[in-house]
Amino acid sequence: MKSAHKESIGIQLLSIAGGLLGSMFFIGFLFMTIFDAPKAMGVLGVILMIAVLIVDRTSKSRVLDGACIGTSVAALIMIGVGLETSTHSDNATALALLAISILMPLVTRGYMLNLIAVLVFNGSLFALIYTNHVFILIHLFVPLLAAAYTYTSLYRFRIWRNGFLLSFIVLLGYLGMTEMDRPGYNGNDWISSVLIIAVVVFILHRIISHLHIETQRNKIQIYAMTLLLMLLSVFAPAICGGLLILLLSFHTGHRVGLITGFLALLYFVSLYYYNMHFSLLIKSGIMVATGMLFLTAWFIFKNTLKRYEQN
Repeated sequence: MKSAHKESIGIQLLSIAGGLLGSMFFIGFLFMTIFDAPKAMGVLGVILMIAVLIVDRTSKSRVLDGACIGTSVAALIMIGVGLETSTHSDNATALALLAISILMPLVTRGYMLNLIAVLVFNGSLFALIYTNHVFILIHLFVPLLAAAYTYTSLYRFRIWRNGFLLSFIVLLGYLGMTEMDRPGYNGNDWISSVLIIAVVVFILHRIISHLHIETQRNKIQIYAMTLLLMLLSVFAPAICGGLLILLLSFHTGHRVGLITGFLALLYFVSLYYYNMHFSLLIKSGIMVATGMLFLTAWFIFKNTLKRYEQN
């Protein structure tokens, strides 16, 4: 049974990969032949996207599923290039892709197409912020993504969870860039951190309720230690976001979130360490204090974590 199951999974993966590669080669050929006709490219992209949505709802073939993934990505690129070349408007292109990303989950049932829709939706919103140079809205977009990832992890629509996770990590990576490398830097990154901390407080409340912790002293210790850790990195929202991902993924048992959150946190810490906004002495002191707090938290929460694993 196990060998048959492994073989079945292998055949499914090969089928999807075959369909994906076949569709990409075909679309690549079409893309090269009509590259000089942007309007035709945009129209063909719309036709291909409609075909993808129809096939996704009616077909049960793994090969066609793989073909739908590659074709949908190519169709979105063709629509974007066609609109950009025809209208010369970044806003029009971003709004069109935003509308498509909203319509896709309404008519599709496939996991990968929903993932693509979430990524395109968040990417379009970021493009609107970036092209219009309203970078202050980044600090509203970050907590909204944190809240969306939290909601899809705790309650429903888990089919979108990984899409919001990837979008959140990419945006945190943008915030983790130094002020010299990041357009629109205005020194207000602490706003994102404070709003992320608010989401963390909500997650802590859920964890405390799950553990049935009723002693006021234990509650205060949990909130105080966690908030102190977050406040030490209040000027590094990427680190605050990475801690949120790890905390939420541990609570929900989401392995993908744990792995990606851990790797992202290591990367964000390295970015913060080489940030020129603070002196090396200050950053070293913050990191030493954070490490000591982690060790202290481990001793304090050791028994609590054992209860958590049992539950």
